[in-house]
Amino acid sequence: MKKQYFVILFFVLGTFAYSQTNMMKRVYEYDDAGNRVLRAVFELKSPAPPPPPSSSFGRKSADGENRDDDNFLIDDMGDIKLKVYPNPTNAVVYVDIENVDVVQQGAIHIYNTTGNLLGMQSISDLNPSIDLSSYPAGIYLINITINGKETKWKIVKK
Repeated sequence: MKKQYFVILFFVLGTFAYSQTNMMKRVYEYDDAGNRVLRAVFELKSPAPPPPPSSSFGRKSADGENRDDDNFLIDDMGDIKLKVYPNPTNAVVYVDIENVDVVQQGAIHIYNTTGNLLGMQSISDLNPSIDLSSYPAGIYLINITINGKETKWKIVKK
C-alpha cells in the first residue's frame, strides 16, 4: 500500500516539476560557423493585449508604400524604442527611433557575417534608413548606437 502511494506521489510531483520547467522558452541563434551568438530565455505567460499604435509607426514612405508591415523587429534600449523593418529586405531598411527628443550621438555600423565592417553612417534624425542595395544577398549584422546605448540586429537581404 505504501508503495502505491509513493508511486502516485512521485508521478504527481514529477508532473508538477516538469510543468514548471516548461514555463520558460529558450531560444538560441548561431552564426555560420556554428558558434552560439544569442541565448534568450522567455517566460511564457498568457497573451497580453497589444499596445496601442504609436504615432510614428505606420508611416508611409515617399513612394506611398506602407512602411508598417509584418516584417519588423522592435527593441527597447532602456527608455529608447527602436523599430527596424522590413526584415528580410530587398534594398532599404528603415529605423524608427522613439522616446528620444534629439539623437546627440548616433551611428549605424554594417558588418558581414565574418565580422568585417562594410559601412558606417551617422544618425542625424529619428528616422534613418540603411541602404543595402549595393550589397549582395545574404545576412548582415547591424550595430546601432544611440546616445551611448547599443543594440545589434541581424538583417537578411534577399
